Amino acid sequence: MEVKSDYKVVDERTIKDKQLEIIKYYGPNKQLRQLTEECGELIVAIAKFQRSGQHLNIKKKEPSEELSSLIFEIADVENLIEQIKLDYNLVSDGVAKVKEYKVNRELDRINRR
Repeated sequence: MEVKSDYKVVDERTIKDKQLEIIKYYGPNKQLRQLTEECGELIVAIAKFQRSGQHLNIKKKEPSEELSSLIFEIADVENLIEQIKLDYNLVSDGVAKVKEYKVNRELDRINRR
């Protein structure tokens, strides 16, 4: 998968610092609206990938167009989620607690089978 090198920004900051700069610039409301759009694009990418008949465990050196699209859309959604979590500790803490609860609940369901 080729990622355009002309988007490479050379600086010493961490990805977290860069994410904070982005959300501070655009603001949380704009990033929430953007997240809505990106989630829609991710849904479309998932559907196209599934329709292509491919599986995530493929062993190719280069991803297909459908897999590349899926990867890019996942990255977009994850970036926006991370920005929102960084801007609001309450959201970040709440998400962490709910994720742990849901993982434990699902493992309990699996172990009961």
